[in-house]
Amino acid sequence: MNLITIDNCGLACPQPVINTKKALDGIAAGQSLISIVDNAAAKENVTRFAVNSGCTVKAEEKNGIFSLTLTKNGAAPTATAPVAEIQSTAGKVIFIRSNLLGIGSDELGSLLIKSFFYAVSQTPDHLPAKIVLINSGVKLAVTDSPVLKDLQALVAAGVEILACGTCLDFYGLKEQLAVGHISNMYTIYEVMAANAVITL
Repeated sequence: MNLITIDNCGLACPQPVINTKKALDGIAAGQSLISIVDNAAAKENVTRFAVNSGCTVKAEEKNGIFSLTLTKNGAAPTATAPVAEIQSTAGKVIFIRSNLLGIGSDELGSLLIKSFFYAVSQTPDHLPAKIVLINSGVKLAVTDSPVLKDLQALVAAGVEILACGTCLDFYGLKEQLAVGHISNMYTIYEVMAANAVITL
């Protein structure tokens, strides 16, 4: 029987892991699939995810291409961990202070923020309750935002997005808001005071 093969070559983080997760979700315990990646970082990320998901992994490398054969076992070794994680996610707020992620290269920061929101949109069991955007973070919610589709998917999944009205005014973007709704600092503070906050 031919194994399902997922070709992740050329894909940026976290897509190889997400593609592999989706494929694993579709097979039964005892079945295997092959995830192909083209760099060591992706190999390590997919392998770590698979092991944490209770899979055994066999890796083969040829000319810089890694073929990872994942066999799905009956249960993950830490079967109770996902339940605790899901419960602890409820009510959390992601507080975004910039349209870039991290300090350093703006180009890298732009790539990272796109990867971050793609990852969030692809993990329905770990969605935040709300996302708060302030300062240049409001640029993520406007018409030409590189993460607009991911934010729209999150809203469709029940995540509330609050964009600071003062910040939108400062950047002249109030008329371009394409997802979420305009908020104010009083409401933002109330949201943050009442919930666990993850700040980026």
